[in-house]
Amino acid sequence: MHKYGLGHWQFMWMQSYVEDLYKRGLLGKGKQIECDLPMEHYGTMGFLDMFMRQISTRQGIGDALSDGLARAAKKWNTYDEDVSSGTLNLAYWGTIDHYDPRIEAEWGFGSLMGERDLMLHGMANYPLHWMPEAFRMDGNKEPYLTAEQAVKMAADTMVPYEGDVFMLDYSDGPTGIYSEHKVKQVAWVKHYEKFWIGSNGFCGWLWPMYFTNNSVDYRGATPEAEPRFFNAITGKNITFADGMELGRKIFTLDRAIWTLQGRHRDMEVFPDYIYEKPSSGSLLPMFDEKTGWSYATGAGRTLDRAKVEDWKTKFYAFEGYNTESGWPTRKTLEELDLKKVADLMQSKGRLG
Repeated sequence: MHKYGLGHWQFMWMQSYVEDLYKRGLLGKGKQIECDLPMEHYGTMGFLDMFMRQISTRQGIGDALSDGLARAAKKWNTYDEDVSSGTLNLAYWGTIDHYDPRIEAEWGFGSLMGERDLMLHGMANYPLHWMPEAFRMDGNKEPYLTAEQAVKMAADTMVPYEGDVFMLDYSDGPTGIYSEHKVKQVAWVKHYEKFWIGSNGFCGWLWPMYFTNNSVDYRGATPEAEPRFFNAITGKNITFADGMELGRKIFTLDRAIWTLQGRHRDMEVFPDYIYEKPSSGSLLPMFDEKTGWSYATGAGRTLDRAKVEDWKTKFYAFEGYNTESGWPTRKTLEELDLKKVADLMQSKGRLG
């Protein structure tokens, strides 16, 4: 699919963006963006067939779109305006925002600090958003776990930071998305993702399993199951914490590679619309100092630029990176047995 420019997550949004450009009078025969597709038939199977063929054969507008939405918009000189406004909601590194980074902070921050492509940060999304959301959709029934029960059960599994329930606070209050607690959650997500999912093939729609409605006490299999599977197959004897430390090493190695490619903290920012346009909200656990835990949506929230920058500084410090550049330091790299990486980065003038 990617070879032919039809990666499913990009392709879903290509259709609607092309239609939007057509409605704005920017795309069509003899327009700013030349297009010979019969746009009056948009939405039909015949149109879809022609659209996909142009992309996969790099004909017409398909030549630009086969390189992805961000690069196509750059070619058409629509990128800056449309990403800034949110018309083209490429929230991080040319990827559609999927779950809203204004609310589901570990998804947004994790993507911003990580790949220039969307990784599966659904480790909190599926249990903490979709569990209560499914009950809400089924006639506003009460979830099988309250918000307080859910965050406690989840936090108890999150070795080596277990027990910190405020890692799972999605409010914009003192213990919420801009706090040191959220720094720990994002770090945990990146480290788990890199080893248990990215290196071992654990399914990101199921793991980690903080809790489940298929056990008597609702307790999930994390953190016991992952090392049991790994050790049974490999003959090794690692702990869950060992795996998380390997994930930290992989993430830091990735950061070093991106640094050599030109990555800098100044690039790790969201588009303007994330800071300026109110969110429609997303149901997640939120803590209020007066009322305690509840499932809430955070509707109407925008991210605060200064607070995001402060959060980034805390994250870099937590991971052992230079806080001015976001680049890994020699101390951190050598602690992770990556001295050769530190030497190479120093030779290129890019050591944190």
